[in-house]
Amino acid sequence: MNKIALYLLLLTVSITANALELMLDRVVINTNRGEAELNVNSRATFDFDPESGVLTSSGTWVAEDRMGPDRLYRFGHKVEDFAVGADGNHTARSYECVEGTFGPIMIANICGNYRFGPNMLDDGGLVDDIVVGEPKSLDRLEVSLFGWDGSTLTVILSPKDFSRTEVYPELSLTLTFSAGDEPPDTDAAVSPPVSPQPPAAPDPAGSP
Repeated sequence: MNKIALYLLLLTVSITANALELMLDRVVINTNRGEAELNVNSRATFDFDPESGVLTSSGTWVAEDRMGPDRLYRFGHKVEDFAVGADGNHTARSYECVEGTFGPIMIANICGNYRFGPNMLDDGGLVDDIVVGEPKSLDRLEVSLFGWDGSTLTVILSPKDFSRTEVYPELSLTLTFSAGDEPPDTDAAVSPPVSPQPPAAPDPAGSP
């Protein structure tokens, strides 16, 4: 059994009969240009155990970064069976960065994290493309905040390394889950240590 499958199994076992069904209400991206709410399409169900501080899910959700009046599609985070805990661990059965139409306009691939070379074509990060850094993935992010107030769960994912160079830098992703009409449980609050946020990285020249 691989590490991801084992972690998902342990998280699932840890969910008690008192688990709450939550909804993914919002995903907010923070960049050098400020914050923006992403378009969320979700077929996933989320279960949260306030006692153990563990959120598990089944299914896929997509958070799309769109811009302008025409809602031009930059890219999207597509995540299946996401799980996260107050201990700072997070995982997913699968993750895909879905490239949109904005990157090619700027002669770059946002998900692949590279710029097109002299031929002005997307060569998949090969040939004469200019690789900026590693492709986007969940592995580059860590849990910098995990807070439950009895009705709302807030999870902030931030880069492990703020010096990492990206075509389109993300300084954080804030996921907000709610219990819907569930009565708030003020006795079950999870508040693990919060990692300090480093200052925002400078905006690379020519970044889309």
